[in-house]
Amino acid sequence: MTDFFSVFGLQPRPVIDTAVLNDLFATRSKTAHPDHAVNADFVELNEAFRTLSDPVRRVGHLLALIGNANLAEKTSPEINRWFGPVATIVQKFDRALQPLARENRALIRAVKIEEMQSIVSELDEVSGYLSTEQERLLRELVDIDERWPTNMASVQPSLARIAADLRFIQKWLAQMGERRLRFEELL
Repeated sequence: MTDFFSVFGLQPRPVIDTAVLNDLFATRSKTAHPDHAVNADFVELNEAFRTLSDPVRRVGHLLALIGNANLAEKTSPEINRWFGPVATIVQKFDRALQPLARENRALIRAVKIEEMQSIVSELDEVSGYLSTEQERLLRELVDIDERWPTNMASVQPSLARIAADLRFIQKWLAQMGERRLRFEELL
């Protein structure tokens, strides 16, 4: 397994400075790009950048590097409680959007758009709560990173849980963002 941290000369840890990573990627991609280098592995460089840029993938990679890739990634109760509300609002949105997308008559279309505004508000509200939860988890990741060098073994289960929680939040926020975009395209 390639150590993506070492590709950029970074210390393996839960949090990295993304500005530094971006600068390192820009510099290395100039010399590793197939147009400029003979043997450089541009694909590996890109994969390392994508992995280290995403907190979920970075933590998963870190755990794999230290031999705990199979650490149970059970979501927290705080995240588990969002499964129902997210599924409910997504289904409600999809049911309302389908007839709106098929409607050709301007007056009926305007009425359906007006009716859908409350659903869009609910979608935005749930997205806001999830974004707040995401920020909380990222702060928790920073706290773990501060203890990382001295408590690597004891914080690994927390790291795995944070990665699992963030994975679901990212997925849900992407789903809701896509639906919001589909609605806006119909306006």
